[in-house]
Amino acid sequence: MGAPSLEQTIQLFTGFLALLELVLGLYILALNSRHTANRHVSASLMLIAVNTFAAGSLITMKSLPQAHTALILLAITTPAIPPMLLTVTVALLKPAWLRLRWRWMWRLVYILVILPAVLVFVDSLFDTNFWFSSIDPNTYNGGFIPLIDYTPGDIAPTLRLVSLILIPAVTLLLSLYLAFFDKNLSASNRKLAWLLFGGGAITALTQSFIIPYLIPVVGFVISGLVWALIYTYAAFQQMLSERQSQTGSLQGRLTALILIVTIPLLVATTLLVTSNAAVAIEQSVLDDLQFVHQNITTTLDITQNPQDVLDGKRVVLP
Repeated sequence: MGAPSLEQTIQLFTGFLALLELVLGLYILALNSRHTANRHVSASLMLIAVNTFAAGSLITMKSLPQAHTALILLAITTPAIPPMLLTVTVALLKPAWLRLRWRWMWRLVYILVILPAVLVFVDSLFDTNFWFSSIDPNTYNGGFIPLIDYTPGDIAPTLRLVSLILIPAVTLLLSLYLAFFDKNLSASNRKLAWLLFGGGAITALTQSFIIPYLIPVVGFVISGLVWALIYTYAAFQQMLSERQSQTGSLQGRLTALILIVTIPLLVATTLLVTSNAAVAIEQSVLDDLQFVHQNITTTLDITQNPQDVLDGKRVVLP
């Protein structure tokens, strides 16, 4: 076997990152599932893991049937991540805001998190074209494609504007405000606020200036990786600063840790082997069909022009 191609290398790398993000999300949840910040950080890491996996798997796809599931996952998770990160920022720095009289506003943000999944389900079931619409198989040449190509629905421009532009801007400004102006914020949370502001700034720069000059999926994954690292660090740092008690016995937590690591690893390995086998089988079938098509074309050509064969102008394929 030859060396793996660049696309295959990127797919393996993104698959490893997705597995790492999933394990971290499950581990943070297992440490203290009752804590608001832990639940929000865990949910955001799981969303990022699915998004990273789908983006990485899409890069090696050759046909629309292969890419369909990845496109659905990207259509669900890409607009859901920014509002989820906004709620994570609040849960880490100002958890009381989620329970005060303004909690109705945060419920609207939660609706933005689940709205893409609802729209994809409705569009797939009833062909309503609100958000998601699969692309023309005749125009898809394989590989990664921008979100706008498969979300041309009626409310898609509004949803992209709110989820992918306005919400990240609000998150960035909120982090800056809390870090610089909120005098009631503790010293440790103020450091976290600066860290979250830095992560938002890095992501914005990546989206604006780096992605256009890189393989698109690379910049796409960089943003997810930055957020995964920052929010994981913030969750662990807050648990240490607040001295959160971990739920369950030591034996139970160790068992949960082993299951959290081994089960995703087994599932990921199974999916990788199954996916590669399916792609190999499909490619083999396409090669066989192409060979048969060439033989039939040559046979018909010979039948219609037998004199050319006698003159040595045609070569009969075996």
